[in-house]
This record gives sequence, C-alpha cells and structure tokens, in this order.
Amino acid sequence: MWMGYPTINLYWSRDPQYYHPFPHKVMSRNRFEILLRMLHFCNNETADVINRLYKIQPIIDELSKNFLKYYYPMELICIDESMIPFRGRIIFRQYMKQKRHKYEIKIFKLSCGLGYTYNFSVYSGKTFDKVNITPTNIVMNLCEEIFHKGHTLCTDNWYTSVNLAKKLIEKNTHLIGTLRNNRKDNPKEVVSKKLKRGECAAQESKKGITVLKWREKRDILLLSTKHTIKMKTVRTKTRIVSKPTIVIDYNAGKKSIDLSDQMAAYSNPLRKSMKWYRKLGFELLLNTVVVNSFFIHQESTS
Repeated sequence: MWMGYPTINLYWSRDPQYYHPFPHKVMSRNRFEILLRMLHFCNNETADVINRLYKIQPIIDELSKNFLKYYYPMELICIDESMIPFRGRIIFRQYMKQKRHKYEIKIFKLSCGLGYTYNFSVYSGKTFDKVNITPTNIVMNLCEEIFHKGHTLCTDNWYTSVNLAKKLIEKNTHLIGTLRNNRKDNPKEVVSKKLKRGECAAQESKKGITVLKWREKRDILLLSTKHTIKMKTVRTKTRIVSKPTIVIDYNAGKKSIDLSDQMAAYSNPLRKSMKWYRKLGFELLLNTVVVNSFFIHQESTS
C-alpha cells in the first residue's frame, strides 16, 4: 500500500535519488521478496479446486460481505466492468483488441455515490461461470441486495435491454441506460426514425418502459423506466442547450464507476507478476478496499 517505485529493489537502494530509511529498518530486501513469493490467500490442500477462483475465493467472500455491510447506497447506482492487466497464462483471461492493455482479468462492479464499490463479481469463463454468462444475469446477481428498495440502476448498452427492464420493474427497481439498435423488443418506429440535431422521438409501453432516440452530434438511443420525453435546459461550457432528462440522470449515475477507476489509478500497487491470484488480490486489497475506505471517510467527515 505504501510503495510507489516501479521496482521493489529500489526501496533498498543506496542511490541518493531513491534512498529511503524506512524499508531498511523493517526488514531486508531478501526477506521481503521471500515473503512475497510465498504469499497465498487459501489452503490449496483443502480448497474447492473445481472453482477456478479458489486461490482468491476467501478474499472475494470476505470483501463482498463487508462492502455490503458498511455502506448503504444512494438512489443512483451503476454497473460496469473494470479490467486488471495480466499477460500470464490463465483460461479466463480476456483479450481486448482496442485497449492499451490487451490481456486482462475482468471484474463486474456495482458502484454508487462518489465511486464506492458496493458489490463485485470476478469473471471466470463461460464454461464454469454460470452466474456471469449473460448481461441480464450479471445485473440480477449484483443487484440482489438492493431489490425492492427504490434504487435506480444505470447501465451501458451491453447490459440494457427491454427484457432486463421488465425483470427490474418486478423487483421495484428502475433502469436507465443506453440501448443498442438491434436489441430484441426495441420499438422499430423509434429506432428507424430520422432526426435532426436537437430533435428526439420516444415511445412508452404499458409497463412504463420508455425508449427514446435523441440526436446531438450523433443519434443516441436510451431506455428508462422512470422518465418520459421531458426536456431540461442545461448550461454547457460554451452554450445553453436542451437535453432529455434521461440523458442528464444517466450521466449523473455513470460517473461513480469512472471516479472509482480514476482514484485507483493515482497510486496503483500492481506489479509485474505471473501469479494471477496475487495480482487480483493486490487489486482488491490495495486498490478497491483503499478507495472504498477513502470514500467512506470522505462522506462521514464532510
């Protein structure tokens, strides 16, 4: 948690540019590297090896329990995924061609407030991960603890669908999200509508699901279970514009996951490692936990 140099051996360097007295007083470099090499989070002899995440499962279970226990989310919550760079050999590693780090471990996060991670799930592959197989299942699994409490969930177009909206309505939970044009049950009249800049078209179902298409620089398709076609005037950096209230509330809800990733990036504890469970453990314990603690402290003292 305290470290920030690019390599571990620099903390024991005698070079005046890097020298720091603290590590020398605690232990030698060789002892620290031996302890780090032997670091484990479970007993391999008694663990459930059928579970692909068994090496890190005790940490996941304990953190999930405490994240839910010590914070109550506000109305707006958000689901998105975070990526941990990892180039080692592991069967559930993800390949993202467009990203800077092309090989990564995927974590689905439910965030709220200023960036607090309320719940999370580590993706372990299609074959073994029965919960995280479809976007709808991921959402229903992560939101299980907040159903029937009047929350509003914000999702991007990978998760959002009319089917998900119907399931969340049954759980007394609202949904706001961007929507893909080819999703099942999308109203064709709205999707195919040709719009000029500033115009919008919408359709509402009997269950209160509104699908809205709005054009600013490009066409944006959104779904909401708590909004109508109502517009609101807002001030940007250069001018005053009229936007649908769906867009305004969606932008407000989505910023929590961005703030969480931004805060974690300022002091990243991750180091090169071929042990996937060590890298995932450091991400959870020294990034997610620290950021959550900071936000709790910030809210309780402000």
